[in-house]
Amino acid sequence: MTKDQALKDYATCLQTIRDLNEAHDKKVADLVTKRMKIEAWLIGNTNEDVDTLPQVVEDERPFVAWTLKPKTDATVAMAYRQMRDVLKPRVENAAKEVVDDLKAGMEVLENYALKQLNERGANNFNTDYATVSRTKVTTYKIADKSLFIKDAIENGYASEVTVSIARNSKFMSTMAEERGELPAGVSSSSFYEARFSKGKA
Repeated sequence: MTKDQALKDYATCLQTIRDLNEAHDKKVADLVTKRMKIEAWLIGNTNEDVDTLPQVVEDERPFVAWTLKPKTDATVAMAYRQMRDVLKPRVENAAKEVVDDLKAGMEVLENYALKQLNERGANNFNTDYATVSRTKVTTYKIADKSLFIKDAIENGYASEVTVSIARNSKFMSTMAEERGELPAGVSSSSFYEARFSKGKA
């Protein structure tokens, strides 16, 4: 296989996946619309409880199943468990796999862009697609909670005391600037990251 052939096959593969996904999404959307109409009809026209439902209804649409079935301790518990323990994790895990893959790729690009900025001694570079900036990030940590609370009470900022401090906290950076140091009990560390803003394209 040559590089040109590999790229051609790769592009064909990606295009086919895109086309199949679009066709699949369209079919699913049509079926979801149909499903919603049937569910509305069933809920609106079923005057008596249904004792037995197809298992797939119990598995895939437990709330609808519960709506149609006799209301008992068992049916409410079964419907809730199916939604919490089966359906919700299924959706979250599927989304997590896709998002994790995207995040991994984005992290590589961010590190590459930061390396380029560092090597050029530049703070940013501009393209039609995005402006990429070298941005300093400061994280704060409550190293000694007792000292932090004592300092907050003595210096009148007790209302700002929290369990943790957000990174790039404006309150902390302002205090450090005004006082020349961080509040007692608080430590900080800084690093740089590449940030991408929206471009024209």
